[in-house]
Amino acid sequence: MDEWLCVLTYAGRPMEPEEFAYFTGLGHRSEPAPHAGAPYTPRTLAWEAWQRTRKPVRPTAADVLHALVGDAEASSMTFDEWCDAFGYDNDSRKAFAVYEACQDTAEDLYRVADCGVVNALREALADY
Repeated sequence: MDEWLCVLTYAGRPMEPEEFAYFTGLGHRSEPAPHAGAPYTPRTLAWEAWQRTRKPVRPTAADVLHALVGDAEASSMTFDEWCDAFGYDNDSRKAFAVYEACQDTAEDLYRVADCGVVNALREALADY
């Protein structure tokens, strides 16, 4: 996957900018370069070399904000509520680690933007 470092600032709050990591999977890369002949066989050296011709596609601001606002939803939920809402097992340490990461993201997001701004973003990006 590709990792992007996103820096978020808000003019309404003259605080230090917050940095967020945003990840996109290989499916979000550009189409591979055309090749002559039949498609390469998956998991061969030729196929892997051909796949490397796919370039990362930069996420839009809406992509990143939608993910941040979605992660921030965890701040208003208990762990059990969050598991029910997002389909996680509430008896999983991995799920709890994801929940805590979402809590941290919410904390960082609210440090940059107030609740009104986050709610406005949530509403604007509801159908994204």
